Amino acid sequence: MMKRRKIRKAIYVQQYGDLWRFTPARWRRLVRSMSDGARGYDLDEAGGKHLTRRPSTLYRTPTGGFDSADPNVRVVSPLNWEEDDWGEEREEMDRFCR
Repeated sequence: MMKRRKIRKAIYVQQYGDLWRFTPARWRRLVRSMSDGARGYDLDEAGGKHLTRRPSTLYRTPTGGFDSADPNVRVVSPLNWEEDDWGEEREEMDRFCR
């Protein structure tokens, strides 16, 4: 019997040219607090891991951002998000984490 490989999902957050990696649970927690009206966030304190190199699963877009072809990876850039944007991300995370 073959062992099933566990699918690892990850969220990469880009901000000011830097990248952080989050587990879905930690990113969801931050998204929920922001969509519930929190005033600010710190990616390090929220449990993100600051990356010193770009993961091989990410590629540069023509606009200078990052993206991934892997359906188990999300790349977001929340720098200028408003409360509505956080609410939309909350809905997207509900779909992504299923």
